[in-house]
Amino acid sequence: MTTQIKPGLNVKQRGAAVLLVSIVLLIGVTLVTVFAARVGVMDQRISANEKRHTEAYAAAEAGLDETLSYVRYALGNGRDLYDTSILHTCDGTETFSNGKTYPCNVGGTFTHVYDLNTGTTIIEKISMVADLDVGTFSSYIFYDDSKGEITVVSQGNSEDETGSSTIQNSITKVSILTAGPIPPIMAPISSLTGSFTVVPNPNLKTTGSGVPISAWVSTYNATGDFESCHAGEFLFGAGTNDKGYDVCTDLPDEDDWASVTCQCDDDHLISDGNNSIQGHDIVVEGPGGLPDPYTYVFGTTPVETLEATSYGVDDCTNATLAGVQSLLEAGGLRENYSNRVWVRGDCDMQSVGGLTRLGGKTNPIVLIVEGETNFQGGAGHLWGIVFSFGNIDVQGTPTVHGSLVAAEGMELGGSGNYTQVYDEDVFSSLFSEELNSTTARVAYQYCDSCN
Repeated sequence: MTTQIKPGLNVKQRGAAVLLVSIVLLIGVTLVTVFAARVGVMDQRISANEKRHTEAYAAAEAGLDETLSYVRYALGNGRDLYDTSILHTCDGTETFSNGKTYPCNVGGTFTHVYDLNTGTTIIEKISMVADLDVGTFSSYIFYDDSKGEITVVSQGNSEDETGSSTIQNSITKVSILTAGPIPPIMAPISSLTGSFTVVPNPNLKTTGSGVPISAWVSTYNATGDFESCHAGEFLFGAGTNDKGYDVCTDLPDEDDWASVTCQCDDDHLISDGNNSIQGHDIVVEGPGGLPDPYTYVFGTTPVETLEATSYGVDDCTNATLAGVQSLLEAGGLRENYSNRVWVRGDCDMQSVGGLTRLGGKTNPIVLIVEGETNFQGGAGHLWGIVFSFGNIDVQGTPTVHGSLVAAEGMELGGSGNYTQVYDEDVFSSLFSEELNSTTARVAYQYCDSCN
């Protein structure tokens, strides 16, 4: 029996198979497209949420920084942020004058509250007109008298106001300089080889009874024409003395120093490099024996806090230092930065001699240098403290009425004609509450998204 296959049957079966495969592929592509679209939409939503969160968080951080600057300015200008007569209790949800609300019980019950957005006598009491509600953030200050801390709270919003972030951080008043006496020279390594004179603090001590200290170092390699003497033996040198004083440290005016020549009485030296006499005013601790100079001078103040609360400059050119001196004399550095200047990078003070004077007896400067510090100028006078994170090199003929301090591992050296003179007025001013206090964030008191 012969089986006959009709022409075209295999073709029809193949066509059906192709159609079925095409339908399956089409369904698969459709599902992948739908899934990809859903993922794309989700990614867009996630990106949008992240963008709103970033905007809100940045705005809240801006409010925190703005309020911290506000508090520093107020305290630096003698404003009383602790006057309880203008405060009220905040417990629960507080509605402020700008119409916004804040849950005060986030950080506990705040007994004393400042609303920085009001136009009432609260702002007038602090004598600073400041509206910290700028649309994207709103900041408030709470004072907890049981802790002696100010809590800054900031709410930030995204640009479309659909996202928000609330952060808070406690700040408190801290001292910048430690209460301990600072010697004229404090450096792990001292290698002065020129002609230098030091008139130390007669009451300074590191251990035991009070003795004058010229240099407090780990390693002492100084040579050359070195001498030190008490303030009463630092006398006018040769030439005409028309100032009416026999002792140079009795000069009442800083500018008088620019026209006088002073020297130690050779018969009353404490240390004498010419005769290889190293007196008790040179304290050598040995390698590793000197306390960390930064901690000794600035205590537990973080470096970032010190920089943030100091007036920043990029260099020590004549123009820069002239501008700094102008700010000092005008009171701008005192009001806003407590006379602290932060030099970003090296400080080549060739211009100190040209300026004649930087700082003053009752208006001294604290110069903090990130890099190397080089004295190369003429017979200029600097009143205050110079702290250098790098080496200090003295090649010029400066006179420092205060202290030179080099950071841990650094060296204070040079071959210049250097003079350092203790001045009681300088340190009294530097350790006064006006110049020796600032506000800083309290560690471990930061709260992000605390609402």
